[in-house]
Amino acid sequence: MKITSVKAIPASHTSTRAGVSVSRNYVFVKIETDEGLTGWGEATCGPLSVATMVDEFGEVINGQNPMEIEKHWQTLYHHFHVRGGIVQMSAISGIEIALWDIKGQALGVPVYELLGGKIRDRIWTYGRWDGLTPETAVKNAMFHVEQGLTALKGDPFEHRGIF
Repeated sequence: MKITSVKAIPASHTSTRAGVSVSRNYVFVKIETDEGLTGWGEATCGPLSVATMVDEFGEVINGQNPMEIEKHWQTLYHHFHVRGGIVQMSAISGIEIALWDIKGQALGVPVYELLGGKIRDRIWTYGRWDGLTPETAVKNAMFHVEQGLTALKGDPFEHRGIF
């Protein structure tokens, strides 16, 4: 089996929660093989810079065996003389996820089985309470609590532009 295509697909999503509009950016990674398998991955960070790096990395692994995930990870990590930081690691992550997806399909097992098997029957989910002001952050937090979530994450200084 050989990789025939690696494509980055930048996307964004805006939603409104508790009266606050929140935008998120994503990069989806689509890898196709000569045997008709398609793997999907996801990367974060600056979508255009990550998408550009995914496309460049695609040229490096195109024509290679998608089952050799660790080999590809090492090749991409050492591709540049100077490390590419979060952009490089996000691109590698999206590609790696897509390769695991292909490997799971090829072997007929879910990816979690390839990574050591199931360890729990349920997962704990959480909401994000970000907001442009402390008041909107509180509204977001209350919205999630009212939806039944018992855990939240967020940045208490986001509204002040500190970080």
